[in-house]
Amino acid sequence: MFKTWKSLSLLAMLALVLVLAACGGSSDNEEGNSENQGEGSEESAQVGEGKEIELVYVEWDSELASTNVVGKVLEDLGYDVTITPIDNAVMWQSVASGEADGMVAAWLPATHGDLYEEHKDNLVDLGENLEGAKIGLVVPEYMDVESISDLENYADELDQKLLELSLVRVS
Repeated sequence: MFKTWKSLSLLAMLALVLVLAACGGSSDNEEGNSENQGEGSEESAQVGEGKEIELVYVEWDSELASTNVVGKVLEDLGYDVTITPIDNAVMWQSVASGEADGMVAAWLPATHGDLYEEHKDNLVDLGENLEGAKIGLVVPEYMDVESISDLENYADELDQKLLELSLVRVS
């Protein structure tokens, strides 16, 4: 029960951090003075009071970036943040069991939908942190490919294998 509250508290704090970051503004004194500039940082540093938080992620470029941004915000709020790359299924298990405190690497509903369904009773879903992302296979323009089955025409050129599968944002 404690780990559920711990995870719930972390996720609520992450939501609060994102709201505060979005609402933050500049001081009335545009030139700034060193006396006023440090006040907000000192207040923010008191929130976490050195409490330890572990964020886990799968090693995709997008998740490495997102996790580090959230980790930095939490550090600025005074938390002692550990960021750990782990396997996809282990990521879900570790957050659901309370071994880790949170993640921002859930690609729902398609990529991680089955893992979310398996663990949803032990997770707190705070909603999307990235909208409009698309996933799929991408090929160079010179390839006349409209579907995955068309890749068979390039089997020899590709040495009978896909060399890399990447998540790509398509606009």
